[in-house]
Amino acid sequence: MKMSFTTNNSRNIIFLSEDPPLKSKGSGISVLLFNMLSALEGRNVVIVTSVNSAFAVSAAEIRDDNSGFKTIVYDEIASRFFRKNKISVFKSLVSSFCFLLSLRKIRTQVNKSDLVLSMVGVSSKPLWKFLLVTLFNSKTKCGLYIVDDLELINKKLKRTFELIIIKLLLPLCLKKADYIITISEGLRENYIARHKKDSFILLPTFSKRPTLPEKKIDKQKFTLLFTGGLSFLYNSTLLKLAGIIEKHNKLLNEQFELIIQTYSSYTSFEELGFNEEYVKYSRVESRDDLKDIYTNCDCFFVPYSFNEEDRDIVASSFPQKLAEIIQYGKPLLVVGPSYSSIVSFFKKNNLKYVVDENELGDLEQVLLHLKNSRPEGKEKHLFAYERFFSKTAVEQQFQTLMSVN
Repeated sequence: MKMSFTTNNSRNIIFLSEDPPLKSKGSGISVLLFNMLSALEGRNVVIVTSVNSAFAVSAAEIRDDNSGFKTIVYDEIASRFFRKNKISVFKSLVSSFCFLLSLRKIRTQVNKSDLVLSMVGVSSKPLWKFLLVTLFNSKTKCGLYIVDDLELINKKLKRTFELIIIKLLLPLCLKKADYIITISEGLRENYIARHKKDSFILLPTFSKRPTLPEKKIDKQKFTLLFTGGLSFLYNSTLLKLAGIIEKHNKLLNEQFELIIQTYSSYTSFEELGFNEEYVKYSRVESRDDLKDIYTNCDCFFVPYSFNEEDRDIVASSFPQKLAEIIQYGKPLLVVGPSYSSIVSFFKKNNLKYVVDENELGDLEQVLLHLKNSRPEGKEKHLFAYERFFSKTAVEQQFQTLMSVN
């Protein structure tokens, strides 16, 4: 898709998101959107979102976290119902009905704006809402920010009904959209191949954070930290690392430790069968509590699956956490196949430390090098943050979007 550009100083943007942007209590798209909005301070922004999310927050908390912007919580009227009822299907139906009731108000905002961006994860809900919001619109440029390959992931998870709806609605949304944004080069290539639709790339963003204090070297203990949700994308490689750690620790008088800091349940962790002598489960209620956990680790660990059946998903997925942890001045150990988005990114930008299928046999030696040497690559990490994940990167992309014909 060839894109042309003209100068345009418009500054009014609407964000449509099922997950509310949250400062401390969110994850996934919620955190991604909050940090994107933080990078767009000074613009006239309207957020259209739902209180019926995976996060136990009120409409007031959503507005407090986004006090610089106008926020429409379209199902706020049903907040009490959501608190009292636990059946997700009923909650989703009520939320959808509230959206329909608010549609006229939302479309009035759309018609007064210059740019609409709908956040799309693995759910089909943003698709039908995007189509309704943009129906009969001829002035405002409307687009999608696709952060997951929702077709492949729903197929992988055997969500048959959801996949049917996606296959019906996604082509209509792609045809209707004036522009598409994808979160990685791999996802862009998937959409070109499957839908003949090109896209801009906007890697995840995270607000500027100070470098963490340098941890005192402990010759006996070295702590690796995985931070994120447990899923088929990461679990097999987490288990591979855990196996190497256990074997090494039993043979030698050295102690490697893996901490899994996750919003996934302890049951999900326990089902994977880790040896909890060497692999620890950690969970916090608020992102504000993560600083001490991050400070006390020696190295961040970013894994991706080597399973061939997940190749296209691995190639298109990009870890949102990277935008945060790359700033902290600690080494990052990336282990995944050479076709994965994260390995490609690290190699393209000459970032340490990367282990792909060709170096898997050397993983234990890489761990020993990390343990026995001073961290390397801090300056390159900070440079990569400023170039790809910072406020500047977001501003540049939105300035580009504003000028698309």
